[in-house]
Amino acid sequence: MGKIIKQHKKAIIYFLGLLLFVPWIFTLNLGNFDDTFTLRMLQHSIPQIIRLDALDVHPPIYYIIVKLFLTLLL
Repeated sequence: MGKIIKQHKKAIIYFLGLLLFVPWIFTLNLGNFDDTFTLRMLQHSIPQIIRLDALDVHPPIYYIIVKLFLTLLL
């Protein structure tokens, strides 16, 4: 038994790490795709937001308002 553990030490460590990490990742509130998309859009300038959002079915006013609000707030 000790020989098997010694031979597969890295694999056992990775496996135990996954057993601890996987349940923990599901406890995080990572938001959803819409929140992530909005945060990525806000990294651009207003003209870029308008250009990037031209392909979407919704007008870019939401992203512009949120960007202005966060610019004033932060």
